Amino acid sequence: MTISHLVQCWHQFILNECVPAYNQWCSLSLWQQQQFFLRRRVLSKLNQLQMKTLKIITAQ
Repeated sequence: MTISHLVQCWHQFILNECVPAYNQWCSLSLWQQQQFFLRRRVLSKLNQLQMKTLKIITAQ
C-alpha cells in the first residue's frame, strides 16, 4: 500500500463516514446528545463490572 493510497483511503473514510456522522450528531437535540453519552457511560461501567466479576470467578 502506497502512502498516496493510504491518504486516499483516509480521505474517503472521512468524507463518507465521519462527516455524515458529525452532521447527524449536530442535528440531535442537546437531550439526545446527553442520552448518547449517558448510555455509553452505563455500558462502559457494565463492561468494567463484567470484567472484574470474570477475574474474581476465574481466580477462585
